[in-house]
Amino acid sequence: MGTRNWHLARAARHEEVAQHLHRTDYDDWASVALAYAAHQWVHSVLSGDPCLAKDERHPRKHTMPAGAAHGGRGTNQLVNALFPEDPALAYASLFEMGRRTRYDHNQIGEQAYGLLRLQFRTLVDHCKLVNSSRPDRGTQEP
Repeated sequence: MGTRNWHLARAARHEEVAQHLHRTDYDDWASVALAYAAHQWVHSVLSGDPCLAKDERHPRKHTMPAGAAHGGRGTNQLVNALFPEDPALAYASLFEMGRRTRYDHNQIGEQAYGLLRLQFRTLVDHCKLVNSSRPDRGTQEP
């Protein structure tokens, strides 16, 4: 995994894809791309966290079994542990809808993408605040 700027570039790319898909009436896949943009925003914060070990600054999975033998917590677990309630709930919703919309789009409805955009803003605002308050860390730092 890269440093914060790499994650932010990936987040911008995924958000650009989400906007394109939304404009072309593919809100189900736009929701998936938006969830991946949120994922990269979260990783931009985790990558610079001075209190996390290397494996947790760059989690390889969304969730991990408990115990250090598995490489630390996954992204979802770290968000639940480290983020305030509103951004954590926003991320959980984006993650879940990014998965569900691929299978349940008809039940979810057309307005879901607009609601996800609001949650995305909540998460991004938090991530920007955290990122502005601390320097980035190199990927090879222990």
